[in-house]
Formats: sequence, structure tokens, C-alpha cells
Amino acid sequence: VISYRSIDRLGNAEDTRTLTLVLDETGPVISAIVGEPKHGDYVTSATQIIFLISDSGAGVAETQVVKSISDPQYEAVDLLGNRSSITVNVIIDDTAPVTTAVVGSPRVGDFVRSSTPVTFTAEDSGVGVARIESSDVVESGVRTVTYRAVDLLGNAEETWTFLLQVDDDPPVVTATIGDPHVE
Repeated sequence: VISYRSIDRLGNAEDTRTLTLVLDETGPVISAIVGEPKHGDYVTSATQIIFLISDSGAGVAETQVVKSISDPQYEAVDLLGNRSSITVNVIIDDTAPVTTAVVGSPRVGDFVRSSTPVTFTAEDSGVGVARIESSDVVESGVRTVTYRAVDLLGNAEETWTFLLQVDDDPPVVTATIGDPHVE
């Protein structure tokens, strides 16, 4: 609070006046909301980051994003020139996992038994593998195997398919007795 008055050279004085000023030395408050998909610090390039700004003092004058999605930073300035900024630490992962299928035994070329195991392993260089999706259908002597992996952000590799020939029939032996023979 500032009190003031003026007095002229003859000693005439005006009534004392007061002026109340609010001291604002604090920049705006900035918070960030990281949208989906996200898992920990991992996001995709499609993930939205929303910045919320408020200022209880003079009010917000200007805001700007000063860095890209891979290192998002937001800055705000109030009407008195007080600045503040926030950086959101994220790791961009737009890469799908890679799956390997292994056909077990018994196997000869593309021929297997219906009980021959098929196993899958998946690797992901980013956030990590969430699941491996697979189907194994035997129909008319053909075993169709499809598979793909999905990471924790929903990045999915393309679906892979391969065919195996199923042979569950034992061999049939036919014996022929040559001549001369007695029945």
C-alpha cells in the first residue's frame, strides 16, 4: 500500500490518498496431460500432449511450444514478463515388435504331424511386447499358422502366415510273396 498527497508552496495540502499494488513475481503455472497411447515415458508420435496454463496474478500474456514432440517444452509469460516453462520427458516408439516362429519336431520339410509344436518369440526395441497373437488351424491336411506381436503401445507388426502339410497317417506296408509259394 502506498500513501501519498501533495502540498503546494502555500501549504495547501490535499487529503492523503492510498494506492494498493499487488506484487507479482511469479510466472504462470503450467501442467501437462499426456494422452493415449502411453506406457511410462513411452508414447507414439500420435499421442497428444495438452498443456494447461493459469496465472493468479497479472494474467497470461503469451504461450508457445518451444520444442517438438520428442522433447516437448512449453513456455508461458504473464503480463508483467514473468516466465515459466515445463518439459515433458517422453520416448517416441512407433516401431512394432518382431516375431520369430519355430516349428518343432517331428518335421520333414513342410510335413509335420498335427501335434508338432509351433513356438513364437517376439522382441521389441522400445516399450516392450504386450502379447503375441496366433492361430493354428488344421483343415483338409493343411495346417495354417498365423501370428503377429503387439507392443504395450499398440504398435502391431503385420500378420504373418505359413502353411504346413499334416501327415498323421502311419505308413502302410504291403507284402507280396513271389512265386513259387504255397497258400
